[in-house]
Amino acid sequence: MSNVLSRILCVLLLALAAFSQSAPSPSKIAQLKQKAQAGDAQAQTELGLAYRDKNPDAAAEWFRKAADQGNPVAQNSLGVLYHDGRGVPKDFEQAFSWYRKAAAQKYGAGMFNVAISYYNGEGVPEEMVTAYAWMLLADEAGEKEAHDAVERTAQELGNRANEGELLAGQILDAGKELPRDEAGAAKWYRVAADGGNGEAQVRYGLMLADGRGGTTKDLDKAAQLIERAAERGSVPAMFSLGYAYQKGTLGRPVNYGDAVSWYQKAAAAGHPGAMVNLGLMNTDGTAGTINYEKAYFWLYMANAFNIPQAQSSLPMVASHLSDKQIKTAQESVAAWWQKNGRALLVRHRPNEVAAPELVQKDKIGASDQVDSIGGEVHAPRLLSGPEPKMDPAHRASGMVILRFVVGADGRTRDIEVVKSLSKELDQEAIAALKQWTFSPATKNGEPVAVKVTTEFNFEVR
Repeated sequence: MSNVLSRILCVLLLALAAFSQSAPSPSKIAQLKQKAQAGDAQAQTELGLAYRDKNPDAAAEWFRKAADQGNPVAQNSLGVLYHDGRGVPKDFEQAFSWYRKAAAQKYGAGMFNVAISYYNGEGVPEEMVTAYAWMLLADEAGEKEAHDAVERTAQELGNRANEGELLAGQILDAGKELPRDEAGAAKWYRVAADGGNGEAQVRYGLMLADGRGGTTKDLDKAAQLIERAAERGSVPAMFSLGYAYQKGTLGRPVNYGDAVSWYQKAAAAGHPGAMVNLGLMNTDGTAGTINYEKAYFWLYMANAFNIPQAQSSLPMVASHLSDKQIKTAQESVAAWWQKNGRALLVRHRPNEVAAPELVQKDKIGASDQVDSIGGEVHAPRLLSGPEPKMDPAHRASGMVILRFVVGADGRTRDIEVVKSLSKELDQEAIAALKQWTFSPATKNGEPVAVKVTTEFNFEVR
């Protein structure tokens, strides 16, 4: 890792020091103390800045009082103290937490330190694209130190720089980490779209279709952008075109045949929403004649991604099928995964896939919000994990299917046995899975928990 951004962080700290380089006189300190003790956040912040270099303990105390009242300068400054371990214990996670609070108020130094944290992997997983997105936003907020960092990091990212531009738009569009700014989001979507990013072309196209974000409504341009992205292989674009032909949006006439065609292309690339819509269209006959076997196939495929609509629709579709038809559809799903090679997090390609009937649960870890993969939620990436062992006393051939949560910390929890082979081998699979680690799923650049499924094949040799 280069030292460029670590050096930039030092420049930032010097800039903060310059803010108070003229030491306040004793009388000024006395005035500040009087106001600070009365609860004035600005005075508390200025006292913290005055004490920071010579008395970091006192600085931390005053910064915290002001930070708790929402002063962004104090929040960022307290984060810097945690980063350096001055006046408080060294704690990168605490530092990042305070940077984020400052950044949420569009305070440039806080936004830039969020970027630095992602770049260096301090308090959060190292993620250069996310770092670049925050550098862009900090630069836009007028933080001078961010400008050089943007240029250098763009060079490091190369063709991936437009992913950071897309993420900058997503952050502004979501309105969770920063105040929602549709015009700002549209700007970054357009920049990333001009750079050839397919998802950005879809997002900017949808904004043009609605005239959002200060854009002029233009259905033709919107459709052209999305079609161009779809033809270049953008999966979100394929799904959007399928939806446009299904519902008659983007100035396109309703054409169920074209809708099915685009949904099939998106589904083949692993888009769970396209799988659900294909299942529902085969259920209501809009894909042609009602075909419950095809409907079950696509809904069962989507169920691997834990999509609620697929889970809730499967029992109704299954009620129209025989046990043999259901088994055939499940075998077809397994064959589809093997052919397309896109099974999410599947280490061993299954020869069969069992119906998702929960046999037992091994709960570990506290529960929190669990997102579904798709759209703004990007799948976790497996970093490491052992294979399960087979005790010679419990030798058997077959498959164990486990469903589990990958937490925001990248660790596995809430493990459920979907298909059991034997109690002993189930426990071997669970023991192995507990040791797996992931780069966590992300939503708008932030780590989130998601539920996924994987299979382990045991073979007697």
